Amino acid sequence: MTSEKSWKIIQGAAGDDDNAGGVGEPLIECPRGHERRVSRQERTESVIWCEKCGQSYQIDWQAS
Repeated sequence: MTSEKSWKIIQGAAGDDDNAGGVGEPLIECPRGHERRVSRQERTESVIWCEKCGQSYQIDWQAS
């Protein structure tokens, strides 16, 4: 049985809204509730590191 161990996208993931006055960097939340911004480079990755947890979690950019 697999548990949900992935980032949750809180805001700003659907497309690039940098030019639309939106938030340039999406805000995500890890399974333990730590929030962080995602850089443009990290948006191409499927696994993102959480410094506070000390481990990496999957992220599905199409899920939002």
